[in-house]
Amino acid sequence: VWTEDGYILFWTAPKAETEMDKAIQYVVYRFGPKEKVNLDDPSHIVAITRNPFYKLPYETGKTKYRYVVTALDRIHNESKSVSKKVKL
Repeated sequence: VWTEDGYILFWTAPKAETEMDKAIQYVVYRFGPKEKVNLDDPSHIVAITRNPFYKLPYETGKTKYRYVVTALDRIHNESKSVSKKVKL
C-alpha cells in the first residue's frame, strides 16, 4: 500500500487460541525473483518487528520480490508463513 511515508506491507495478526499463543513479533523475509523461499536461511530476514507492518525499501519499480511474514509467540515459536509478491 502506498502512503506518504512510502510503500508499506501490512498484515493482520493471527488469531490465537490462548493469550500465551498470541503473536508478539513478526519476522519479515525477502526473496528475489528467482530465489526459492527458504525460511531456514536467515540471510533473507529483513526485519523482526512488533508492528503488523513493514516499510518496503522502494527501488526502481522494476524488480519483483516476494515478502514472507511469520509470527513469533512469547517463546519464539515461529508460525506458518504468508507471502506476497511486490514490484519495487
